[in-house]
Amino acid sequence: MKNEYKNKLKKLEDKIKRMEEVTVGKSIFKNIWTWITIFIAIYCIVPDQYEKGVFTFFILFFSSYYLHIESHKADNIFTIVHRYHHEHDNFLSHFIQYALELSIPTVFLIIILYSELL
Repeated sequence: MKNEYKNKLKKLEDKIKRMEEVTVGKSIFKNIWTWITIFIAIYCIVPDQYEKGVFTFFILFFSSYYLHIESHKADNIFTIVHRYHHEHDNFLSHFIQYALELSIPTVFLIIILYSELL
């Protein structure tokens, strides 16, 4: 029992240390190809309004981040499933997370298609 608590404490300390090592600059540099691809995609989608596209991207990016942080504070079916995904690394946790992430755009697609039929 004592060893179990020591292991959990060690994992928590390691996680905190890794979080302290992460900075915005390091993150951007590590994910530079992702950022380049995002900016190219924005240009391909809205070449005439590139600045508005970048602005929209960052508004959605930060709102998603905020909702992600807030989702860890609430308890409902979506957040419990999401926390399970963070705490476990197995097929079920990944499958549930993918299903959850794919269901949200599907709901918006249904709303858009329904509104066009009216």
